[in-house]
Amino acid sequence: MEQKIECNYVKDLLPLYIDEIVSDETKNQITAHLENCDTCKAVYQNMQGEIVDVRLKDIDTQKNFVRQTKRRLVLNIVNILLGLAIAICYIVNLAVNHRFTWFPIAAASILYSIAILNVLARSRRHKIFNCMIAVSAGLLILLATIQFSNYYLLDKPNSWFFKFGLPLAFLWLAIVWIPVLLGRFCKVGAFDLFGILFLLSIVGNYVTKIILGDIASREDLLDGTLFLQNGLGLFIGAVVCIIIERIRKLIKNRSKKIE
Repeated sequence: MEQKIECNYVKDLLPLYIDEIVSDETKNQITAHLENCDTCKAVYQNMQGEIVDVRLKDIDTQKNFVRQTKRRLVLNIVNILLGLAIAICYIVNLAVNHRFTWFPIAAASILYSIAILNVLARSRRHKIFNCMIAVSAGLLILLATIQFSNYYLLDKPNSWFFKFGLPLAFLWLAIVWIPVLLGRFCKVGAFDLFGILFLLSIVGNYVTKIILGDIASREDLLDGTLFLQNGLGLFIGAVVCIIIERIRKLIKNRSKKIE
């Protein structure tokens, strides 16, 4: 009966004993008891492991908190500096030209950068996917702002936005979006995604030249020199990426079999 009471007493004091906040006399009594009681010794070892795990988790939590605080601080400083840049552009444009001319373009460009930076910094998951949404929306707004400023503020009445800007923007956004969506929803390997991007870029180069009028006939399209300049390097890059992905998967599968 005394042993049971003593064991209960020891178990109650074990947390304090592990944290070393008991008196020396009590510490010596508990140490002596643990040397002779396997049951309490097992409880002590389990409790010690649990406390160590909790402490490590607390340390990791504190480190993550400090890291996130630093990131937020840096991001806020960058946002403030970019905001000041917009204000400076506003003042300079009015002081020099006495009216808005190039300021909307500068402001839209800086806001575009701020949006992408904040999406990348604040997204905890799917950073690339979220970033592409910001890139796509921001690019169309930026191009529209440039067209508006050129036409109404800079006295450059041209319609390049509808003739070249929008078609090229949609073309290259689609080319980038395809591998991004494949990576997001189909779990395609990273090197395969780069290979797909390179192959799509070959098509993009040809379509870009057609839109700009650099390719006006079928003979121009089939010109071998054009492929050497705009497609060969991308094709080689695509083949290399696909081969690397195959090798990577082969090594991964062999490692799993060995395990």
